Amino acid sequence: MNNCEHIAELLPWLLNGTLDEAERRRVRHHLAQCPQCQQGLDETALALAVHRQHAPAESLVDYAFDRPVTGIEPELLRRHVDFCRECAEQVEMARASRRWAETQEANAIPPAAQEKHSWRKWLWPQSALKLAFATCLAGAIALGAGLWMLWQSRNEQTRLIAQQQEMRERVASLEAENQQLREDNRRQAQPQQTDRDLAELQARVKELAAPQLNPPVFDLYPREMTRRADQSEINEIAVPRDAKSVALILNSQSQIATRAASLEIVNAQGAIVWRTDGLTRHPTGDYTISLPAEFLPPGRYALNLYHPGKGRRAAIASFALRLRRAAR
Repeated sequence: MNNCEHIAELLPWLLNGTLDEAERRRVRHHLAQCPQCQQGLDETALALAVHRQHAPAESLVDYAFDRPVTGIEPELLRRHVDFCRECAEQVEMARASRRWAETQEANAIPPAAQEKHSWRKWLWPQSALKLAFATCLAGAIALGAGLWMLWQSRNEQTRLIAQQQEMRERVASLEAENQQLREDNRRQAQPQQTDRDLAELQARVKELAAPQLNPPVFDLYPREMTRRADQSEINEIAVPRDAKSVALILNSQSQIATRAASLEIVNAQGAIVWRTDGLTRHPTGDYTISLPAEFLPPGRYALNLYHPGKGRRAAIASFALRLRRAAR
């Protein structure tokens, strides 16, 4: 027996509240993760509600007298009478009343026989009295049975309404508990995902911190130098796809002498991608920076150098850059 079959056997006991706490938690935990068993829970709740209600008194009388049944499916009524002892007793009472009335009617002398046996006319008043008495008694029994079944039906309808309300509240409570279990499972899964992300990040940091062989190095020239060359003002570089880091040499012809400059990297939309202070100029007049190859996606950028003086900052140089990925 698989787990779903075992859970299906426990659903009626879950609905009537007779499971112990351990079994109840196990079933609720399974329902929170199994849509098939959740559907089985709804079907079980509906079946219990149908079997707990009693059939209308009018339908039971029609069923006992072999008349067309209204208000309920005949097959469902038959199965319910087989299942419900109280409704079966009501049907048997109605059938007994029917048999008694049919017997009394069969014993009555028909009008044709009265004319044929005229010498028995003096007996007719007594027979008519017996027939009238039998008819009244049968009617009283049928009326009493109908009233009793109607009273029982109303009581059962009241009890059924209360049971249906209790069932709806229990199903709503189970749905709330299932939702809480789903949220608990989701919260339990989040730390595991966070741990995986942290492990991947640590592995990536370790990879970048290791020595890199043959990192690509690119010379960048300020706008005024590239403008004189081809009027494009663009330094175009192609970063190999397998490169893990990139070194940029910022060649500057500025006469501004500063030991620590500020650098801003701005994307094509004008947003600052990265900013730092403390960039030192080498004796050769250039600056160098090293970036992870994945730090800048392909596109256009501007690298702006500033002198961070006490007052308004002064521009040192600006480098226009177009970055793309090379095939190798």
